[in-house]
Amino acid sequence: MAVTGNGRGAFPEDHPLFLGRAGFGGGNIVTDQALLKADLILAVGAGLSDTTTYGYNYVPRGDIVAVNLDPLAEEKPVPYTLRFHADAVDFLRKLSSIDLRYSPDEEWFREIEELRVGWKTFLDEALSRKYEGFVNPSRFFYELDKALPRDFVMIGGQGMHIVYTFSFVRARAVRGYLAAFNLGAMGFASPATLGAKFAMPERDVYAVVGDGEFMMMLL
Repeated sequence: MAVTGNGRGAFPEDHPLFLGRAGFGGGNIVTDQALLKADLILAVGAGLSDTTTYGYNYVPRGDIVAVNLDPLAEEKPVPYTLRFHADAVDFLRKLSSIDLRYSPDEEWFREIEELRVGWKTFLDEALSRKYEGFVNPSRFFYELDKALPRDFVMIGGQGMHIVYTFSFVRARAVRGYLAAFNLGAMGFASPATLGAKFAMPERDVYAVVGDGEFMMMLL
């Protein structure tokens, strides 16, 4: 299971079958390589965008089936094998009623595990860095993730600071991570955090905001 930036929280990110976020500005090598090499991609609730495919230069080799209500998805230069104009939830409910039996591809799982090992090595290196007089930001978000409640909501702004939340903070509940992924609007995080708390008062809501971004919102 892989997600786009806007899809974070649709699947618990601490699940063993979760691959990660795909695409530019926060994706990882496990997810990107899995999408590129998969025999079949089922894109539910979103087509493959320029972000997911790195400007349409990283398009999956296998068949691509899109389930999307957005008519603009049809205009994107992606070679869809099938396209369903359907609600994502309704589609998944009907799909789950079908008895789908398959034999796990052990070779595929081994390849994915090798990618996971490589990605973990990269993250471990970032966690081990020493910053003279400063906190290691990777370590900070790694430790924060372990302290967060399961149903937290995190609001990400724009800037390098949110990259750490992609790699070290795992969204574990629906709508657990919200950010201005599509337009990259700076100043989004602070007001969005207030809105999220009003909409979901029973959940803990956290904002990841840079100093410049916070001042943009005030002005």
